[in-house]
Amino acid sequence: MSIFEMAVKRRQLEENPLRYIKMPKCPENEIHIYSDAECQRIVKAALELTEKSNEQKKPKLNLMIIVALSTALRRGEILNCTWRSITP
Repeated sequence: MSIFEMAVKRRQLEENPLRYIKMPKCPENEIHIYSDAECQRIVKAALELTEKSNEQKKPKLNLMIIVALSTALRRGEILNCTWRSITP
């Protein structure tokens, strides 16, 4: 029972102010956590792809993947990250 429902029952509030707010959606699927072996394979594949590409024009994919796996940042957050975002 929420605090607001209890306050309504005690007649401290006329109605629950949160009654029309929907509960947040919970993921239906189980969350998959990559094993160390899976992380190593992902980084290895990214490193191989980066080595084959033109390094002047493409970002180092393996470094971005390591950051993603280490920090749980989303793709957009990583791509928009600058040194100023990181340093105080």
